[in-house]
Amino acid sequence: MACSSVSKIKTTDVDYIRKTGVISHPILAEVEIQNAKLSGQYIMRTADYAINPEYGKNMAIAHAIQQSGADYLVHPMFEIIKKTTKTENNVTGYPGKYKNFRNVTAADSTVLQLGMVEVGVPVKPKKVRRR
Repeated sequence: MACSSVSKIKTTDVDYIRKTGVISHPILAEVEIQNAKLSGQYIMRTADYAINPEYGKNMAIAHAIQQSGADYLVHPMFEIIKKTTKTENNVTGYPGKYKNFRNVTAADSTVLQLGMVEVGVPVKPKKVRRR
């Protein structure tokens, strides 16, 4: 009998398109957040946790989302319990779900301008003409 190891990784990623020559059409969605909290857990070796603690947190979130059918977890709160050989990554939060996807309209432009301000980008002061 052969011995093998299996590794599963769950992740999400967003790529913002900021290249010239690429045309994108923004889409908006409503967000529904439930009042009832849900929880998730991921148990890993303590040695692995020491190398990458964020992996355990992300897997706990993935477990909670998978159980509830949510799209993401709002305001996740973590409880990490380290033991000699195992570390428990526990998370609680509110399940969020996207719904009613639609194309952006002109009426949405003000909302989009407020929501698309990049944090950490320096603002160049405008030159003032003196009379």
